[in-house]
Amino acid sequence: MTILLRTTSLFRGDLELLIRFAEPQDQNGIFGLNELAFGRPDEGRLVDALRRAGVLTHSVVALEQGQIIGHVGFSPVLLHEPSGVTACLGLAPMAVHPRFQHQGVGRAMYVHWRQHANYDSFPLLFVLGHPTYYPLLGFERADRYGLHWDQGDHPEAFMVQELQLGGLGNRHGKVSFHQVFAEIA
Repeated sequence: MTILLRTTSLFRGDLELLIRFAEPQDQNGIFGLNELAFGRPDEGRLVDALRRAGVLTHSVVALEQGQIIGHVGFSPVLLHEPSGVTACLGLAPMAVHPRFQHQGVGRAMYVHWRQHANYDSFPLLFVLGHPTYYPLLGFERADRYGLHWDQGDHPEAFMVQELQLGGLGNRHGKVSFHQVFAEIA
């Protein structure tokens, strides 16, 4: 599924984006975009490692005039509760070319994913990200629900969102991202 999105940018006038799920030929562009957006190769290496491990469950790109200017990846995370382990999803990383940041590209990719991806078997989506940006997409601090990142750092940046109505329920426990995250960090 591909969508064409027209937005009005505060910085550039009209912006015409093509939002779609990533294809194999996008790999180099995704790597380069992540390096440019984050100023280092770590996030690009992370996406490549998740893909090689076969755990990049979803990958969405935004293109402007045929160039990849945005990417967001999703991979499994595990919620370790006293009653057992629950498979959930993690959003990471999300990258937008610096010239196109603050223009709705990240939100457009996220909305595309929510509308077109199959995530029915996952009750929750977690992100470790910017504490003022991700609440705009509906995320809330996870520690308010008794959910904590197993690395224990940055509780203000570790957030959760229900993917299934009632997904938060009475859950509590520690969340671990795929081991690839630790290998790249």
